[in-house]
Amino acid sequence: MMIEVWIFGTYCLGTVVGIYFGFEMANKKVVARTIDNLIKNGYLRSRRLPNGDEEILKHGEE
Repeated sequence: MMIEVWIFGTYCLGTVVGIYFGFEMANKKVVARTIDNLIKNGYLRSRRLPNGDEEILKHGEE
């Protein structure tokens, strides 16, 4: 009986950790897509840096 409780406990813990990491990864993807769409549609201004990254500009900045 004790081994079944141990297996069930580790299963539950693994599920909770998987849900947490899945939620975090989904959040980052949604934010990245939203910012990319805002730049693409002209609501945010940005410039590409020499290293390939993109920098969001402040209002009135060139």
